[in-house]
Amino acid sequence: MEFILRKANKEDMKDVFNLSNEEIVRQNSINKEQIKWENHVKWFNDKLADENHLFFVISNDENDFLGQVRFEIKDDGTIISVSVSEKIRGKGLSSKIVEIACENAFRERRDICKILAYISPKNLPSIKCFERSAFIFSKEDVLKGNVFNLYILKSK
Repeated sequence: MEFILRKANKEDMKDVFNLSNEEIVRQNSINKEQIKWENHVKWFNDKLADENHLFFVISNDENDFLGQVRFEIKDDGTIISVSVSEKIRGKGLSSKIVEIACENAFRERRDICKILAYISPKNLPSIKCFERSAFIFSKEDVLKGNVFNLYILKSK
C-alpha cells in the first residue's frame, strides 16, 4: 500500500478527532482521557497556527485519511506523535511513515537536532516501529503518572 504525507489543514480536523479518540490510541497516549470536540477544535487550530509544530496527515492516493504525525519543537528536543488508522495498522507501513516524516522535519526545520519519541512499554508495535526507524532507547520517563520509554533520533 502506498501513502502520501502532507501538511494537515482544517479539513482534517474531524478525521484527526475521530482517530485520536479511538480506544487503542487513547490507551497508548500520554493523555488517556477521551477528547471533547470543543477542546479538539481549539487544540487543532492552535497546532496549525503554531510555528513550533509540524503537523502532517497520512493519506492514500484516493485521499483517504490514514493517520497523523506531529512534531512539537522545543529547545531540548522535538517530540514526535504518531497515530495510524486501523486500515494500516500491522501492514508494515509505520516505520516508513516515521522515517519519511522525520526526514521532512529535519529538512524543513534546520534547528531540529533530535527527535524524541515517548512510547508506552506495553506498545510493542510502536517500539518495533521506532527501533526500525533508527530511534535509540534512552531511558524510562514518567509523564502524567505513567511510565514511558524515551527513544531518540539525532539528525545526521
